Amino acid sequence: MWHAIVAANALWLWDNGRLYPLAIAEKYALFDVLHEALPYKALLLGLTLACIAAFAALVRAVAGDTVAWLSACVVAAALPLRAYHDADLAYNGMLQLVFLALVASLGAWRRAILGRDPWAGSLALLLYAACGLTYEIAYLFFPLYACVVRPDRAWPRACLLTWPFALVSAALAAASAWFRARIRYVAGSDYSAGTHPAAYATAFAKELLAGVPLTYELFNPQHIFPSLWRIAELAAGPYAFRIPLALAFAVLVWALLDRPAGAARFGGADPARLGAASALGAGLAVLPVPLIAASAKYQRELVWGFGYLPAFVQVFGVALLLAVLARATGAPRALIALGLFLLADLTAGTNAIVGAALQKATASQAVVERAFARGLARDAPPGATIVLPRDAAWACEDPLCPDGLSPTYLFYGLTGRRYVTVAADNRAYANATAFRLTFTAGRDTATVMLARGGAVPVVARYRELPSALRPFDKLRAQDDGVTWTLTPSP
Repeated sequence: MWHAIVAANALWLWDNGRLYPLAIAEKYALFDVLHEALPYKALLLGLTLACIAAFAALVRAVAGDTVAWLSACVVAAALPLRAYHDADLAYNGMLQLVFLALVASLGAWRRAILGRDPWAGSLALLLYAACGLTYEIAYLFFPLYACVVRPDRAWPRACLLTWPFALVSAALAAASAWFRARIRYVAGSDYSAGTHPAAYATAFAKELLAGVPLTYELFNPQHIFPSLWRIAELAAGPYAFRIPLALAFAVLVWALLDRPAGAARFGGADPARLGAASALGAGLAVLPVPLIAASAKYQRELVWGFGYLPAFVQVFGVALLLAVLARATGAPRALIALGLFLLADLTAGTNAIVGAALQKATASQAVVERAFARGLARDAPPGATIVLPRDAAWACEDPLCPDGLSPTYLFYGLTGRRYVTVAADNRAYANATAFRLTFTAGRDTATVMLARGGAVPVVARYRELPSALRPFDKLRAQDDGVTWTLTPSP
């Protein structure tokens, strides 16, 4: 594992100009421990819940209980799953860990400035440096440190106190620039800086908008949702669960939320505190955007409706701005509960639809893995070319980046053989010597076939019974006309 971490860091740095060694180390260490999807997804969910709790604790120190409670509720109701690069679906918890480290650093800095802990300042700096060495978007987060001390210091003084963090950011940015100037990094690579002002402005707007709740559903960039306003379409069938869930959430908010009367009862009523919370929310919503928008890759790739990974952090910023608005205007708690009910209802429907849309790719990969593990490719010699099936997210050619989704190593882990894997539309390999992998799912069976060329008979076939029969824990396969029953381990 150590050699893999070193090699991946070297490749990312020398070929792509990326200086984020802690993210790579965390990824390899995590997947060296977790090998199954369920504990991995549970970890991502747990980290997200930890982010919400830590964020609420920080906001409580800055703006009081009411704003903290409201902002946490808005985040819980608004975080969508995106069928794109999404922190709650993948990416080994990197965004959650960066956010947790940032929140802990901000809290430690506030304690240091208030004189409550002599070591808190050093801890804040170390955590901030760790954020920058995990993900480069953290280079621009240093202004946030003024926001957390503003309730107890005037703005000029609070801004001056951020100089240690600005110095850390400058050092990390200078190191990154120095490496890019001296390594074999290609200026035209995906992670080079886009130079066209219009492309930058457009990417900036797309990423900024991604942090606003319901924009993913509204723009519907992948055409997987019904109209946002046709709520009745989601009121039945497999998505009906979301209505009682959202209603219970709204009732809980209504019951626990203090009435917005009597300003003296709430720590968040102080204008200085509300101003600091507003600045903190605006910073979290905006500061992750500039470096993403500067990347040539995302200037080409982003579309209206979803942003890249930092949208996870931006949602927290927007939620805090909405909470401050509700607190400052004295919005009735019934109105707040109604808004959160609608937001949670639509978000739950969104997440259910995204899960269903991704299920096909997940199921196809699981069946293909079982087929290879049971000998589907035993007649394909090492070094053979396998043409991957169409329309499966996992069936992509090996990435150009040093690490990522790789069918070559997926099949190697299952068979112990190295194959050349190519996409279905790669005509250069569509010849009689290549093995074509196909996956079909019908009402009764899921079938995986491996065939050589276009006119040569099937080399091997694997067929699985429908999931309704899965309680019998039996799998049926066929290979060259010979049928046998496989009983996988529990």
